[in-house]
Amino acid sequence: MNIPRLYASIQAHSSVVFSRSGGPGGQNVNKVNTKVCLHIKIQDIEGLSEAELNRLRKNLAARITGKDEIVVASDKERSQRLNLKRSYSRLENLISAAAQIPAYRHPSKPGRVAQEKRIRHKFLHGLKKRGRKTPLED
Repeated sequence: MNIPRLYASIQAHSSVVFSRSGGPGGQNVNKVNTKVCLHIKIQDIEGLSEAELNRLRKNLAARITGKDEIVVASDKERSQRLNLKRSYSRLENLISAAAQIPAYRHPSKPGRVAQEKRIRHKFLHGLKKRGRKTPLED
């Protein structure tokens, strides 16, 4: 992954849409377009290998639109500039995290406390079942 090239392509190829935002701001909300939506087509993203693009498509499948775009929106701040900065940051982090290979988890044995808890649970469950039996008559 070529991080500087990736970030440069995001800055160059993303389209920005501003709209009115909900949330804090009072009357300012009704007259200023502070909400920011960033759209970027996946084929325009540079700096990723073919395997990384495939991982990106798989991991971000819920965020990819029918037009093969990734959409990120921000309306947390009252400033358009801060929302734009936040959107670019979120998009960069989202793409770089989705393209990375996840670390392999080496399976390990349960710890001593977990084993004791499981054995104790089994014993109590057995007691509960034994209590349901009808007593044997001599």
